[in-house]
Amino acid sequence: LRCHIRHFFALFATLLLATFWGSSRIVHAQQTDVMIWADASRAAKDAGCGYTLGRGETLVSCIELTPAARVALGADGDRLQGRLLVEVDGETDSINAPKIIRSGAERLTVDGLLESSGNLFQLSIAGTAASGFFRRGGTLYEVKPTGSGLNAIVAVDESERTQDVDDFIHIEESTLPWRSDEMSKSGSSTITMLLLWDDNLLAEHGQSGLDAMEDSYMAYLNQAILDGGTSDVTFTVVQSSVISYDETQFADMADDLAALQDTSDSVLD
Repeated sequence: LRCHIRHFFALFATLLLATFWGSSRIVHAQQTDVMIWADASRAAKDAGCGYTLGRGETLVSCIELTPAARVALGADGDRLQGRLLVEVDGETDSINAPKIIRSGAERLTVDGLLESSGNLFQLSIAGTAASGFFRRGGTLYEVKPTGSGLNAIVAVDESERTQDVDDFIHIEESTLPWRSDEMSKSGSSTITMLLLWDDNLLAEHGQSGLDAMEDSYMAYLNQAILDGGTSDVTFTVVQSSVISYDETQFADMADDLAALQDTSDSVLD
């Protein structure tokens, strides 16, 4: 009987130790730092990542989302136990307290602060495509999807992004349906938007790229509204579609906007 008792306690202690060790390893795995992306091949960067640079943009690197990041970010929940890491220009930075905003199957947005600067880091992911922005060392960086599974990181010269006054059409504030005095009566307002992408953008970024860009733009817009001191307005997309449209037929954006307003010219109607 004593022998059986000794064996019982020995077995119980072994199981207890195994359970403790296993749970410790699980917790440790949850807290492991994860690199979001990795550099693609040198040949991919030499080929420009398959991305057409826009005004004021300089290519920094071509990246691919890492399998580890896709697994970690694909798990349930809106917070990660560990840190997310990014590498830019050969330097590694971490994202503190990243929040995960899920918008659909394989679609999510990472929202956090860079440890080195405390600046906002925002990245939307759809499959292997990524779109977002962050500021580091005084430089604005943007992540652009290419439609091939690669994503481009570009440094932005913000002075080149300044729009000419002719690129805007003035709208009287009194005609806007979401004026602040009306919102204050209802307490909150949700503004639904229709997003139309031309087929050239689909060819350049792919459908997953457009999905990532949609989530990124909406996250940026809603954050800008909050940063501006307005907490009772939310923008959301009611529909996103690709249309056939020749963006080169007008001299500047003001002509496009005028065509959008004119319901009798058979353009953008």
